[in-house]
Amino acid sequence: MKNKNIWITVIVVVVLIVWGASVQLKNSRNSQTIKIGDLSAMTGAFAVAGEMLNNSAKIAMEEINASGGVNGRMIEVIAEDTENDPKKSVSAYQNLKLKGTRYFIGEGSPIVSSVRPLAITDGNLMMSSAAIASSYTDGEVLSCRFSLTPSNIARSTMSLLAKNSYASASFLLPDSEYGLTLYEELKKLNTNNQINISNTEFYIVGTSADYRTNITKIVSNQSKTDVLILMNNSSTLEPMLKQLKLLGWNKPIISDNATINNPTLKDLSLVNGIEYIDYEYSRLVETTDSSETKNFKDKYRTLTSKDPVYIPAGHYDAIKLLAYAIGKVGDDPEKVAKFISNLKDYQGITGSLSFNSDCEATRENFYRKVVDGKFEVVK
Repeated sequence: MKNKNIWITVIVVVVLIVWGASVQLKNSRNSQTIKIGDLSAMTGAFAVAGEMLNNSAKIAMEEINASGGVNGRMIEVIAEDTENDPKKSVSAYQNLKLKGTRYFIGEGSPIVSSVRPLAITDGNLMMSSAAIASSYTDGEVLSCRFSLTPSNIARSTMSLLAKNSYASASFLLPDSEYGLTLYEELKKLNTNNQINISNTEFYIVGTSADYRTNITKIVSNQSKTDVLILMNNSSTLEPMLKQLKLLGWNKPIISDNATINNPTLKDLSLVNGIEYIDYEYSRLVETTDSSETKNFKDKYRTLTSKDPVYIPAGHYDAIKLLAYAIGKVGDDPEKVAKFISNLKDYQGITGSLSFNSDCEATRENFYRKVVDGKFEVVK
């Protein structure tokens, strides 16, 4: 009987120890922050965009945590510099992973193209609101995106060409996945040769701002071209536009959201008259803005004294969406990704989002035109 009582005591003690350890572990987990990795370019040719992303992340994180966090846990957005470079993006991802990060947001095609496969292999979630790499359409639920894509922009570009009755076009595009893929998508849509391609120039993306060789080739064939299709979301946009004017380009230009809303573009007279493919979201105050959209724009202007273009607004939506999904299904990347892939009519500040089984949301695009510093909708 004495031995029996000793064994009962031992069992009770062991049960209490295990129970106490599990409670401590649970409390420890609950006290830990939910880390979201912000893969952005904070140095190099895209540093201004990285600064915008960091500012919007700060607003989103403060709002989430001020309302109690996610299921009692605080959100921690940790930024790592990628310089918008594939190799440095991989290093940034690995650094964040070592810190216990399982959710990542990347807003540049070079970033997501290199990190996306690693995140999927590791069972982590990769989210993007602005990257337009075609490789993102991969059938993998752990890679989620809600941005315009090259195929979408190509279709919209062809529509603008038809609307304006342009019969020939020249191209000045970045020598990147976006530029090359966009060109291939445009050629696919031009199977009947309804648009004659006069010249195609791919420029090297970097800190160099001398595009005179590329531009001279385009201008030399200007008499046979109705319009120039130009895309540049790097810090060299203004020099490129000035060189175009200096070397004699005087015909219409069609562009995209990332170019016209390029944060390094200060002189809007350089893009006056340009028609471009844009998101539903506008940087300006609109009567159609929801209270959440207005609130974000007010906070962003207070923080930066600048109008928030789509890039920071989409980044804000990505962080809020991740927090919302984690709150619904728990801190598990695969469960979160599956939840998002089944999400319909989620109201973000950049518009309504409905995802498919590939965890991608199709965005509606708008046509706008720069007119005397204003951004007018083109019907």
